[in-house]
Amino acid sequence: MNNISDYLLNKVSGIMMHHSLKVIPLKAFPEVQIPKEPLLLYVHIPFCEELCPYCSFFKVKFDKNLADNYFKSLEKEILTYNAKGYKFDEVYVGGGTPTVLPEQLGDLIKLIRSLWDINEVSVETNPNHLQQSILKVLKDSGVNRLSVGVQTFDDELLKKMKRFDKYGSGLEIQKKLADSTGIFDTLNVDMIFNFPDQTKEMLNKDISIINNMKVDQATFYPLMSSSTVKDKMTFALGKYGTGNEKDFYKTISKNLLNSYNRTSAWCFTLKGNMIDEYIVTRDNYIGVGAGSFSYLKEGMFATTFSIQKYIDMINSGLSPITMGNHFGKKEKMLYFLLMSLFGGKMELKIIRKNFGPFWFIYLFFELSFLILSKGVTLKKGSFIVTEKGRYYMVALMRDFFTMVNNIRQQCRQQAETKD
Repeated sequence: MNNISDYLLNKVSGIMMHHSLKVIPLKAFPEVQIPKEPLLLYVHIPFCEELCPYCSFFKVKFDKNLADNYFKSLEKEILTYNAKGYKFDEVYVGGGTPTVLPEQLGDLIKLIRSLWDINEVSVETNPNHLQQSILKVLKDSGVNRLSVGVQTFDDELLKKMKRFDKYGSGLEIQKKLADSTGIFDTLNVDMIFNFPDQTKEMLNKDISIINNMKVDQATFYPLMSSSTVKDKMTFALGKYGTGNEKDFYKTISKNLLNSYNRTSAWCFTLKGNMIDEYIVTRDNYIGVGAGSFSYLKEGMFATTFSIQKYIDMINSGLSPITMGNHFGKKEKMLYFLLMSLFGGKMELKIIRKNFGPFWFIYLFFELSFLILSKGVTLKKGSFIVTEKGRYYMVALMRDFFTMVNNIRQQCRQQAETKD
């Protein structure tokens, strides 16, 4: 990408993020129309045994007593959505590390499956939880997709991230993954690229391991910096920058596409079309648990980022949603554009159905850049992302998630002020 394209991409990204992501404090539960169609249910488990320096997700150090009470509150919140008439057909459990209390997690998933007709259950975990006893609990509860946060197989990087002692060496992680293969319909491996001290040789080794293991799915995220973790990440890993990001992404694409299909800008799969980012495939989703987000056609809403406040509010029969914003037409369309193109294409018939015949007026600037820079092309009634445009989508989604991480910080500050 030349300097002009770099400049314009940054401008486009800034405009899209400014319009599409804002939240403000809410005094009461927002009045929203309950969708008739089934939604995805996101469940947030904010506990980790080790707090990684690069991670901006809402999480705290694992405390069993607090976690026990938290799971009880999660059950109560889920039951309130059932009482209101919400319907769900897919579940995604993220964190944190959702499997810190596997038995409680298994019971929670069973409860959800008893309330709704669930087609897919995805759960995140870390390599040290790839134990047969834990995997059996997950399998018996109905989990059919497991996503393992590996990040890298390089021992030096694992040590810098403080993951080596807790989660094992690169070779130990490979063995655990091999032993876990075939238990679930999909075993996804989450990887990160563009670490400050990462070389192309180190990246190629990670890619080679993925290719040789033939895991069902690999998701390669670019390292993302945000104000919440910038200092910690710099101290542990070195100064963050995007100078190698494009070249590294090209390396990943070139060396994975011989064996894998690309199902989103950074997701590669051996079978089917499963995408690791549920926000790409689902127009609406509900988040439960402290630090979770919900996205409905009206806008984005955030649950309190205080675990104790979340527990207290649920036990008092109050809604734990404390932040949010209703979206206008421009915001909705920018969100739709970003998510659709991240998945590879945006169909004209769908955007016309959702936003009317004059939709292009709202997206003129953004689409003009993508078309003129040859990031997308119009073909058979859809805007299709080109090979060149794949990196554009990586950069835009990296900025999107960085903005979400900054919103998390805003929500944390709001929760601390209220406490």
